[in-house]
Amino acid sequence: SVQQFTNFYCSRYSGRKLHWLHGLSRGELVAKCYDKPYAFQASTFQMSVLLQFNIGNKFLVSQLEESTGIRLDILLQILQALVKFKLLKMEKESILTQSSTVSLSLVYRSKKLKVN
Repeated sequence: SVQQFTNFYCSRYSGRKLHWLHGLSRGELVAKCYDKPYAFQASTFQMSVLLQFNIGNKFLVSQLEESTGIRLDILLQILQALVKFKLLKMEKESILTQSSTVSLSLVYRSKKLKVN
């Protein structure tokens, strides 16, 4: 985990600062839950949220906050982006809060198989 590496690095190198640039780290996820396999290029935070949906199809925002370890303000931004791109959908609410429920959208469609 990030925290384990941070602890290791700080114990190994004194006087150095370690700054994580999470917004610059990216990866690729292949989703096989749709009619076609899509490859999503996403930030590591987005990937950590999307990977939670391997466990279940519906989560409270508070559950995602606990399981990913992402701060709530950042998590809400990530979830809003994923809802906007129709990868996730919200249950009834129009504003995301800690008590909101988000679920995986199983009807995603795109002309491209590789999606940024």
